[in-house]
Order: sequence, then C-alpha cells, then structure tokens
Amino acid sequence: MRKMATIRKIDDIQPIEGADRIHAIKIGGWTVVAQKEMNYKVGDLVVYCEIDSFIANTIAPFLTPEGKEPREYNGIKGERLKTKKLKGVISQGLLLPLSTLEHVDSELMEGLDVSAPLGIVKWEALKSLRVQMLKVTFRISCVRQIKSVARILHEQSRISMI
Repeated sequence: MRKMATIRKIDDIQPIEGADRIHAIKIGGWTVVAQKEMNYKVGDLVVYCEIDSFIANTIAPFLTPEGKEPREYNGIKGERLKTKKLKGVISQGLLLPLSTLEHVDSELMEGLDVSAPLGIVKWEALKSLRVQMLKVTFRISCVRQIKSVARILHEQSRISMI
C-alpha cells in the first residue's frame, strides 16, 4: 500500500525568483513549494504528504480556498492534494512540521509512515465517483416513487369524484 504521509529529511532548499514568501524544497527527488515563515532548514525532518493524499481540514485548513466549504471524502472533510505550479515552480506535495505529530507516541524517524495517525488516505476518483453515482441513483429512485404515488393519488381522486 502506498505511503501517503511519511517522515522525510529535507535535502535542499532553493529560492524562487520573484518570490519573497516561498521557496522550493527538495525531498527525495520531489520539489515542494513551502512558505519561508516555516523556517525549514536542510536536514530537518518533516512530514511529507504525497500528491493524491486526502488531507483532513483539521490538519491543513489552508488547503480549502477561502470562503469555500471543504470537500467530503469517505466521511472526512478536507481536500485532495494536487500538483500545483507556483511562481513557475511545480510543487508536488505538502510539508507539515513534526509538531503535527504531537499525539504520536512512537519514535519519529525518517521513513516512518504516518498516514494512519494523521488520518491521511489516498484519494481515488472511482470511489468518489461511485458514491456520487449511488446518490444520483437514489435520487432518481425517489423521484420515480414520488411520481408513482402522485399518479395513484391522482387516479384515486378522480375515482372518488365519480
């Protein structure tokens, strides 16, 4: 099973031309754009979340656009992590500080899968699509039943008039 969130070491940090508040961070071959105010340094251990992770709004509320409600997937409100291009740099993932794992009792070492303790799951389009299809099918079924009941009531009202 794919590890959606793991503890990783920062390999490199590069400035982004024309960007005052963000920089590009290398993690195991991936580039992630992160805010400078997080004060990450080369060699720091961080939580690296892969693209296609579905991350709960309680962990990363900043992923939900301002003024919008978070999406729901498998009963969890949050957002799907996608590849983004920021200031011309492709960002593939999200970094979270180790303090996100304050509630985890095990030793936090590089490579540790922390998906489960953070409630991070892999977003799968088919599951989401299946749920939507079930909802649509249910609505269609309800509408058909309502029309059928309305037709019966209409016929009964005509019979009682005779």
